Amino acid sequence: MRVSRVLRRLAGWASKASILAAGGCGTAGPDAKPNETVASVIVTNVPSVPLLVGNTVQLAATAVNATGGTIPGASFTWQSSDPPRASVSAGGLVTALDAGPVVIRASAGGKTGEASLDLRAGGGVGPAGGVLTMLNGAVQLDVPAGAVNQTVNVLVRPVPDPTGNPRLVPGTVFELAPEGTRFGRATLSIAYDPARIPAGLPGASLQLYSLLAGVWTQVRGSTVDQANHRAAGLIFSTGTYGVASTAVDHISLSGSSLDGALYTGQTTQLSADLFDVYGAALTGRTVTWSSSDNGRATAANGLVTAVGAGPATITATADGKSAQTTLAVLPRPVADWSLASEWVSYQGDGAHRGYFPVTLDPVAFGERWVKALSGTPLNPVAVGQGAIYITPNSYFGSQQKAWALDLTNGQQRWAVDFGSINGVQPPVAANGLLYLTTSGQQDSYLYALDAATGSQRFRSPYGNQWGRWLAPVVAGSRVHMGGGTYGGLYAFDGTSGAELWFSGTTGQNDGWTPAVDNGLVYAYSLGTPGRLTAFDASSGALSYEILDTGGSFFGFAQGLSPVLGGPGEAFLNLGGMLTSFDLGQRSVRWQIKGQFSGNAAYANGVLYIVNGGQLEARLSSDASLLWAWKPANKSLIPTVMVTKNLVFVKTDDRVYAIDLAARREVWSYAASGELTPSAQGYLFIAGADGVLRAIALR
Repeated sequence: MRVSRVLRRLAGWASKASILAAGGCGTAGPDAKPNETVASVIVTNVPSVPLLVGNTVQLAATAVNATGGTIPGASFTWQSSDPPRASVSAGGLVTALDAGPVVIRASAGGKTGEASLDLRAGGGVGPAGGVLTMLNGAVQLDVPAGAVNQTVNVLVRPVPDPTGNPRLVPGTVFELAPEGTRFGRATLSIAYDPARIPAGLPGASLQLYSLLAGVWTQVRGSTVDQANHRAAGLIFSTGTYGVASTAVDHISLSGSSLDGALYTGQTTQLSADLFDVYGAALTGRTVTWSSSDNGRATAANGLVTAVGAGPATITATADGKSAQTTLAVLPRPVADWSLASEWVSYQGDGAHRGYFPVTLDPVAFGERWVKALSGTPLNPVAVGQGAIYITPNSYFGSQQKAWALDLTNGQQRWAVDFGSINGVQPPVAANGLLYLTTSGQQDSYLYALDAATGSQRFRSPYGNQWGRWLAPVVAGSRVHMGGGTYGGLYAFDGTSGAELWFSGTTGQNDGWTPAVDNGLVYAYSLGTPGRLTAFDASSGALSYEILDTGGSFFGFAQGLSPVLGGPGEAFLNLGGMLTSFDLGQRSVRWQIKGQFSGNAAYANGVLYIVNGGQLEARLSSDASLLWAWKPANKSLIPTVMVTKNLVFVKTDDRVYAIDLAARREVWSYAASGELTPSAQGYLFIAGADGVLRAIALR
């Protein structure tokens, strides 16, 4: 039956009640006599539909004798089982005061008859929408315009929880009727008494729930307003709803040392993120932290302190759920800077090994200073004479400059503006000078600037056709670099700027720089097959070449360089193919195809390179995989830097240090960029955001 008809019937009962006797007596049967013994009492005029709060209904009572006849003149006493919910007058007039079930009783001659009434709050809402505030604000329904296409009379009553759910807040379960009524969307808000929240459950954990097929199901996206003690969420139909605490379904740990390593005395902050069954984040919960061995590591509010060497499992627990991470506690390394030298060129020096021969103590690491230089990415920087030298990695624009900053505090020493040209390439510091190239066509020069003042020593033109290059290589008094209108290799005098020689045999490709060692200059030429070529550094004469029959590469912007490893070794990654060249036998030793990216770093017979987003350590002799590492849920990007005890890698937003022995993360920093260490005790991070960051390493 439609609710509108129910309301019309309810309105009619009050008028019908006027024809009933004030005492509610029935008509006497043919055998009835006054003052007979009452055998039973019958209550009539009981409505078959819910009675709305605020409305009345007139009930009638009849006393019946043992033979079923009515007893005239019987006097009745009326009572309500719940007077705050429904009152009843001496004449049987019932007034609905609150929603819920109620029993009205009529007594006479020691016998009682009763009627059960279903009292509901409610109101109507139509296509224009509206807000129904019911049961003194305990329930509020906000129906936006267009959510229903005709007027709907919504009825509400409190009901007991049929499931006995211990996470439900008592007094918050309500039934919305009529059954099957649907809304395009509506917001239901239910009030709760904070004093009745079950013990141990935080108020922040409360959400709106719906009873579906006998199971309480979270209304996804519902929220709690703890200040006003209400839970609210979007609903799309009538039904039974309540307020309950949402259980933790799973915990996710995060932190820079997750499943990593710490040195004794080092600390790291871990965090625990809590989620419900739908993967939505939960807040306001108490997380308990513990360690499997407090003699190795302690955990207090997620702050882990390494105490003694050995493994320790750190556990975070909330609402009966837990998550763990195992940390390796390592003896603190003793720093050794005795072999430190400046990182002057691409990947350190002319061999491009990416190797910084020091032992580092990450416990001592800390941010020293941060300098914003431009709004464009920065090239790898160069270090020398107590300064850091920076150029932008950008095309045209107003920031085609070179800067020199003080190593210790980031204060600017000088700046040179090259004007609106195509670009300025990465610098090299050597011989008291700063060497760099500019790009374009007419704007392509090799510059030498005084490293102390920025004043120009010379400017030498070189052939170029919009090519961009890695940093030149300075070997003694010569500067070796890629260039040429159609590709090639140059050598310039590093003092006068005079061109010494040029070879056009390397092919038309850019984005690279040669490797230089023992009087030879190495470059890779694209083609079918490709070729690793060795030139005499003083004359430019071709010394020898190694054919790469497994390589067939064309295109521009290699972005790489040959890496000279141990004696007689050279390595190249191009097109995801990692190749080892035997310089003594002048042959390809091995090749391995993968998703290799960036240059490899080399130290002590091991290559470190990014492959498929993870760091791989491979033997240089045969490329066999020693171990691999990758941060959780992130992929690594080029390039790699290795020291005696650590290897540095990066993602797009963080730099990591991995202990070579433990093969675990021991340090990270929340920024990324091109990495340059300094013999003065710094790690510089030249960011894609135009910001240079200095990390003190000791």
